[in-house]
Amino acid sequence: KAGAVRGVAFLRGNAEVGQPLLAAASDGQAPVRMWDAETEAELPSLHGLTEPAAALTVALSAEGLPLGPLCAAGGSNCVVWDLRTSLTSPAVKLTSPDGSKLAAVAASAAGGAQVIAAGSQSGQVFAWDLRRGNTPCACWASHSEPVRSVALDPTQRYLAAASMDSTISICDLWLASDKPKVLQGHSSHVVCALWH
Repeated sequence: KAGAVRGVAFLRGNAEVGQPLLAAASDGQAPVRMWDAETEAELPSLHGLTEPAAALTVALSAEGLPLGPLCAAGGSNCVVWDLRTSLTSPAVKLTSPDGSKLAAVAASAAGGAQVIAAGSQSGQVFAWDLRRGNTPCACWASHSEPVRSVALDPTQRYLAAASMDSTISICDLWLASDKPKVLQGHSSHVVCALWH
C-alpha cells in the first residue's frame, strides 16, 4: 500500500554513468524508489529498511552538489547506500541504541568523512562517524517530544535538532561530552532546522 511521500532527493548515480537520479521515500513502503531524472525511467528500488522510511537525505558538497551517501530512516534503523558501488544493497545499517523510532536524518561527506545524524520520535538525537563504525559518536536527549529535523553544519562540527517541543538543540560534535545548548522562544512546534 502506498502512502504519502516523506522525502525526495536528487543525486548522481555511478560515476561512469553520472545520470541524475531522483529518490523518493513513502510512508507506505519500506523500499526507497528511484528514477532516472532525465528519462523518468524507474530504476530498481533500494532495500534495507524493515519499516517504511520516515525521512530521506543525501550528503551535499559545499557547492550543493550531491556527493552521496543516500540515507533513509525508518523504524529504529538508518540505512546508508553508496550508489557509486551498488544501486540496491545498503553499505551500512545503523540502529538507534535504545530502539527508538527515527523520524529525521541528515548526512554529510565533507572532507572525506561521512557523518550521519538522526532524530527520534522519543526526542533523542544520535550522530555516527562512519569511519568509527556503527556505534554513535554522540547521543543526547534534550527534547520532550519528537525530533522532526536534524542538520549538520558544513564543517560537521555542529548538529542542530528541531523538535515538536518548540525547542532547537545544538551539539558540538567535536566536544560531544559537552551538554547540548537548547534554544527556546518558539511559540509552537519546530519542524525544520538548516544551517546558512
